[in-house]
Amino acid sequence: MFATQRPLTALSCLLSSLSVIPTVCAQDKAYINGTGDNGVFHERLDVSRTPSLYTGDFDDCLNDGSLFNVTGFDTAYYSDNLTVSFHVYGSTNIRQESVMMHLSIEVYGEERFNKTYDPCAENVTSLCPLKAGQPIEAYITTSISANDIAGIPSIALNIPDLEGYSRIRIFANSTQTEIGCFQATMSNGRTFSQPEIVGSILGAFTVFAVLASYATAIYGVQIPHIRMHYAHSFSILIIFETFQSIFFSGALSVNWPALLPAWWSNFAWTAGMFASLDMIDAISPFAGVSGNASQVGSAGSVPINNGGGLAQQIFGRSLRSRSVPQLESVVHSLTRRHDFNSSNPYDYDCAG
Repeated sequence: MFATQRPLTALSCLLSSLSVIPTVCAQDKAYINGTGDNGVFHERLDVSRTPSLYTGDFDDCLNDGSLFNVTGFDTAYYSDNLTVSFHVYGSTNIRQESVMMHLSIEVYGEERFNKTYDPCAENVTSLCPLKAGQPIEAYITTSISANDIAGIPSIALNIPDLEGYSRIRIFANSTQTEIGCFQATMSNGRTFSQPEIVGSILGAFTVFAVLASYATAIYGVQIPHIRMHYAHSFSILIIFETFQSIFFSGALSVNWPALLPAWWSNFAWTAGMFASLDMIDAISPFAGVSGNASQVGSAGSVPINNGGGLAQQIFGRSLRSRSVPQLESVVHSLTRRHDFNSSNPYDYDCAG
């Protein structure tokens, strides 16, 4: 009797533990409410959802003159509750400086959104003030209105291979000059680049061409008949030449629309160009690339004076030549991007 009760007890404990798991997982998620760009109110929006537009790779847009070493810059636009968020991680060797930040989003060559931020007003302690040796960790979320994003067409949220970017510009209050600029590509997650799917289909056609060529080559009772059938069959060489010509068209030094190189990348395997994670992992240590500790920017010693423009709009008057803030020489160290914390629902993994 006792032997029978023990398995039943163990089974009931197992079922009880399994019933608790969904509850625990549900408690890890956080939800918010909001009204989307179409005026529809949304309930229970997961804060870890994928944004409508988000950034990927980023680079210095001040001709390598930014006085920062940035290891991460991400921007996200959520159309379901009309919010814009951006993250900046990095460091600087400027001893102490109060700064202003300007965020802009451009789509197809036109500025669709822009906003100026005061880090002190946004409670970004790492930038209020900016100090040497203090890691920069800025995270700002802004609620916007439908008029603020009126310039972003709805088709931009669905069109494949969107051509857009987000740019963050940092200005020093003491000299009223631009001391940092970083730009990242923006995407909606849709692309014509599907090498796993399209490449597999093209590979199937290629195999069919090989079998057809072989079947027609052996068909016939005489050599003239064989040649006649083979001449009208699929040529494996012609098929490969066609696929390769499509791919190598994207290798020309031409500023093609983004969707064309994305589509042509589906034919890269015919030219022997395909990604292998094992090969990349084997080559990266030899090439001196380790982990994700990459950085963008340079700790230059001369501030960039843009002669007016955006700085004049931010500070409200023309620029004057002023003394350069004293910079402190520090040991350059890389600040790794924070690993994604799955237990924190406010963490994100949508950026590149």
